[in-house]
Amino acid sequence: MNLEQCYQLFNLQPGASATQIKGAYRKLARVMHPDVNPEDASAHNRFVTLNQAYELLLSVADGRPQVVTIKPPAKAAAPPVVTLSKQEADLKWSSYQKLQELLQQRELIKAVSLVDALVNRLSQDTDVRQWQGIVYYFFGQHLLDRCQVDKAKIYLKKALKADPHNPQLWEQVHTEYHKIEKMMSQL
Repeated sequence: MNLEQCYQLFNLQPGASATQIKGAYRKLARVMHPDVNPEDASAHNRFVTLNQAYELLLSVADGRPQVVTIKPPAKAAAPPVVTLSKQEADLKWSSYQKLQELLQQRELIKAVSLVDALVNRLSQDTDVRQWQGIVYYFFGQHLLDRCQVDKAKIYLKKALKADPHNPQLWEQVHTEYHKIEKMMSQL
């Protein structure tokens, strides 16, 4: 999916503001979320694509470098359905919103703490495990930018362990390992 397709998915004009993108995302997420469509086997893949498109559009709107490359979801068995209580679902989505804020503000240590606590509470939830992988990846990338190579390797490995079935994450971590190799060869 390219940038133009992302704008079409959200029914937005190119150059839309972050506020417009967030509003359009919220509307679509309420309709497309797998919990709202439990009988639809493809709902999870569509929701993953929606989230990836959202991240790409936000990165463009905020002027950040594009970190995520959007690919069609891999054909895989549907993840097991985890039934959450209303309280757990509310916790999950309020935590997700807080994670988004922390990542945008680059408060990565707080994001790691929040996602770890959420995984302790909802360890079987595939969305939460995916969020943990993404947060670990960003923290590993942050550590690598600060030349803390050993710690970066630890968090990049943790990212893959948290979300082992995410091909994009594997690709991104592989890219970071190339950076590490390059840094080590220059020493």
